[in-house]
Amino acid sequence: MDFYEHQGRILSKRIERVKDPIYGERFVCKFEGLVSLNADRLFIVERDSLQQSGFTLKILFCTHRSHVNFLSGLVTGTSMRPDNYPTSARVVLEYLGRTGDTKAELRKCSMFIPSHHNINPKILSAIDNAFAEGETALHAIAR
Repeated sequence: MDFYEHQGRILSKRIERVKDPIYGERFVCKFEGLVSLNADRLFIVERDSLQQSGFTLKILFCTHRSHVNFLSGLVTGTSMRPDNYPTSARVVLEYLGRTGDTKAELRKCSMFIPSHHNINPKILSAIDNAFAEGETALHAIAR
């Protein structure tokens, strides 16, 4: 995800290149969005710029101001599947640095199976969508 300033607004651009690990299908999704910071939370509203059918809202926060490697939060929006149902999930964004190789990072993108061992355990626990005892709504998990 890239952030940039345009005419006094902070905008976002995101590309997802996804390969389904089970069926092998590959697809590309592109999103454009508006970014706002309020009450120590980052709000990102995005729309699918290719299909014009997807819409998401991410609310992210960091728990350690001294080093921001991960932003945890929630994403809610419409599914990219044909049913286009509203969905919600926990999400974590990892900072890759200013000089990262975007193409190399995109090549790593794929749907993943949670039992795979190549995923950082901190990230896995932060995106587990199971409800804790007594919870009645999905809450972000601080990492």
